[in-house]
Order: sequence, then structure tokens, then C-alpha cells
Amino acid sequence: MSQRKLVKYISLIIVSVLSISVFTACTLGGESPEQSLANALNAFKNYDEEVAKRYGVYEDLTNLEANEKESSSNGKKMGKLICKNLDFKIKSSSIDGDTATVKTEITSIDMKLIMGEYMSKAMELAMANTFTMEEPQMSEEELNKKTDQIFVDMLSRKDNKKVTVTVDVKLNKNEDYWVIDIDKDLEDALFGGAVTFKDELKESGWNISE
Repeated sequence: MSQRKLVKYISLIIVSVLSISVFTACTLGGESPEQSLANALNAFKNYDEEVAKRYGVYEDLTNLEANEKESSSNGKKMGKLICKNLDFKIKSSSIDGDTATVKTEITSIDMKLIMGEYMSKAMELAMANTFTMEEPQMSEEELNKKTDQIFVDMLSRKDNKKVTVTVDVKLNKNEDYWVIDIDKDLEDALFGGAVTFKDELKESGWNISE
């Protein structure tokens, strides 16, 4: 695999990791903003498609899997490994008319650290394959499978570092339900700094697709 193709592959992994977080979280009437947020985040954590559909936590859990078709056969496995590491504590909330703010402490796997380590290992594997004296070299498909497995193995580690941040989650009341206003801070918190990592790559010249 050429360096350009590997960069594209890693870019797909990064975008796939983030794509699962595109959601319009809403709940049925009768729940407080705190309850709405807790239900949404629990559905996210449990990768629960049925609850997700009920609450609209994410428009389609298969977004991740669809992106992964170009880069991975383990899309759902990766998604579950990332989501299950989410923990949260609701600290306080306030309501002002049809808007609410729920201060929430979110703990998630340190994806910024994992993505940096993954890129290093994937590049190392690709370079070793390129300059190996052994024949035949791994095909692109074989190399993709190996780099996939590297990522899955890293996500599966029991001792992965976690990061905790406090976010003011905004919600808007729409008739009889609350809708979470997803912003960059919340997305970054849910994915342990992956948004920041992606932005830093873009700033350094990487071509990361949106």
C-alpha cells in the first residue's frame, strides 16, 4: 500500500469513528432535560439500535458501518468498542423557557491517544511491507485487514487511558420533546478528543474528508 493510500485509509477510519456521533437526540414529552440526555447517552453507550430509534439518539447506527465498507469489515465492532467506554455524570441543569442547559461530566476512551498510536503502527506496517525482501508482499486487502485488526486490538485493551471533560449540553424544546444541540465540544467529549485530533491533522496538511 502506498503512503497516499494509507493516508486515505487512516482518514476513513477517523471519519468513520466520528460519523456515529451525528445525531438529533430527542425524547418524548414528559421527561426533564436531564432524563432526556441520560436516555440518549445510555442508548449511545449501549449501541442500542432500538432505543436509538425510539429516542432519535443517532439517525442511523449504520452510518459508521457504511463508511467502514470502504476501509473495514469491522465497523460495528469498532463502534461498539468505542461507545461502551462512555460514562457520564449529570451535574446540574437549568431551564429558560424552551431552552435548557445540562452540565455533564463525560468520560470516554482517549481516542486522540489511540489514533496517534494507530497511525504510527499502521505507517510502520505499510513501510515494512513496501521495503520487505520477502515475496510476495501483502496485498492492499491483506494490509487493510491487518491495520483493521491493529485498531480493533487497541480499542479492546482493558487498560486504555480515559479522559474526562465537563460539557454544557444545550437542549431545545420542540413542541413536546427536547432536542440536543450537538456542538463540537460535545462531539469531542463523546469521542475522547477525536474531533480535536482530526482538526490537528487537517491543520498539518492531511486531507481528511468530512
